[in-house]
Amino acid sequence: MKPVEVKAESERIILALGGRICDWLPHLDRTEPRASSEVAERALVLHAMLQIYFGAPADVIAAWIRANQLESSLSRHERALLTNESLTKQERIDLYWYIEALWAMAWAGQLTEDLAIDQPVGGILASLLPNLQVNEDGSGFRRRFSLRPFEEIYRMLDLHYRAHWYARDGQLNNYSTEPFNLDVIMERRRTLEWISDRKLADWEDTPEST
Repeated sequence: MKPVEVKAESERIILALGGRICDWLPHLDRTEPRASSEVAERALVLHAMLQIYFGAPADVIAAWIRANQLESSLSRHERALLTNESLTKQERIDLYWYIEALWAMAWAGQLTEDLAIDQPVGGILASLLPNLQVNEDGSGFRRRFSLRPFEEIYRMLDLHYRAHWYARDGQLNNYSTEPFNLDVIMERRRTLEWISDRKLADWEDTPEST
């Protein structure tokens, strides 16, 4: 895999969708992806935390996380949220965007075929995950989840990295970047960055610069 060729392919896709590119944006250096099991467990945590946004009590979600032995996959902030009696507006917004991270993880785990940069979350997402309303555990999800080869993940990350520059430039310079949605791209890129670099200490430390 040659980064210059990956860059060229990402730029081709962005231009074909009507976007712009930044030719001097450097190559990404990612060589040590996380283990498939670690990513699957993080996906289950995202799924559980997302249910709080949809109205599930935090204590019920905390109990499910403990029962599925997922405490070590929680971020510092998520641990705090599980003890809160009520969420701020911003905390609810942050949890809502977990759906985009979860969709990226479903793709990375080969549970869905495509992560089209100009398309919303697929309607099949809920069916891929355990039903917490009936207290379904995460064992089936863990069995089905199998991380894609690193090259596939790197290519998708590079695409989102370069699209992130375009969407951010549009925000800063007040022009439309449709169908490139900055918030969607940021969440998916952060997820792919986290998957691609096991040296990142924490989910909340994931780089988002362009």
